[in-house]
Amino acid sequence: MIKLDYKRILSWQNLVLLFLFAFSLFGFVNFETSVILKILWVLVLVFTAIFSLKINKLEYLILAIFFLLIYDFYNLYFSLGVGLWVEIILLLGTVGVMTYILLDKARASIDSKLRYVYLTFASLVSMEIFLTLVPWPVDPKNKAIILVLVYYLVYNAIFINAEDKLSFKKISPYLAVVLVLATLIIATSEWYK
Repeated sequence: MIKLDYKRILSWQNLVLLFLFAFSLFGFVNFETSVILKILWVLVLVFTAIFSLKINKLEYLILAIFFLLIYDFYNLYFSLGVGLWVEIILLLGTVGVMTYILLDKARASIDSKLRYVYLTFASLVSMEIFLTLVPWPVDPKNKAIILVLVYYLVYNAIFINAEDKLSFKKISPYLAVVLVLATLIIATSEWYK
């Protein structure tokens, strides 16, 4: 039986993240066509959310939410024809909120003056990659995974830089993970014609 600390879970950051998780999971279930993939992804993502809250490591939950939201954004753009400018505003807002929550959790190690610089940097990099991936003729899930990998690299670089220890040696494990996974995703993607 999983026991959760409800006082810690009911903080405003966690409530915002749980709302975003429920909202994005609803969108994922609506857009995904394969029933088997729906069930598999939902189980994995719900387990990730519970695990993140249990061990108080919100970055796993944030990465799951980020994947779901990016998948939903691409599907809104391609399926429903929602304007790209609306997608950009939604992306900047959600990346801003999630990065703010991550930076707020690491409050002691990050200078308050630099928080907004890091937040802006993460938002702009995410927006740039999002726009770069729009014309790629691949499944939105693959685009979302690529963007999540880039965000993972960016926020780890932010935390390493906040400790004044940013060097190639410190960031290279994260870079290696991102490059290997991105190469696998791109190599195994079905490219639409």
